[in-house]
Amino acid sequence: MQEIKRPQFNLQDARLRNKLTNIERPEVEKNKINLKKLYKIIGIILVILILSISIFWILIQNQKYISKNWQAVFLSDGQVYFGKIVKQDKQDLILKDIYYLREKGSLQQGENSLNKITQDVSLIKLGTEIHGPEDEMRINRFHILFIEELKEYSKIVSAIKDYIEK
Repeated sequence: MQEIKRPQFNLQDARLRNKLTNIERPEVEKNKINLKKLYKIIGIILVILILSISIFWILIQNQKYISKNWQAVFLSDGQVYFGKIVKQDKQDLILKDIYYLREKGSLQQGENSLNKITQDVSLIKLGTEIHGPEDEMRINRFHILFIEELKEYSKIVSAIKDYIEK
């Protein structure tokens, strides 16, 4: 078997030593550290951005149809409540400053009152009844037919403002 001869370098040779010591090493480690920092910063920014958008979206979803104006809430049983929607979610709607119409001479609006051409009705503030309910109502959305914004000059809003001024 033949021996493989390897070249021998004399490190004492000044020229060779200068070449070996002057070799520039790439700054790979520094670049890796900078890239890691950059990825961390981008990741933190993305997490903050996603959280901000999520919180904003949740707040917007909970604030649907909430207005400072008066609304009329029409229920599936024929009753109509007038008030201000203060909160709404997928299941419930919370109405405050509630008023409703009642035919004079009866305790509740029935089928007969819908057939009359001229109705003698009064606007009642919720909370004045004999059982004394709070002026807040949680209504199941399943029973809501529709909601209407009331104009500032409507008869209902004028009557509510007159009641509040008294």
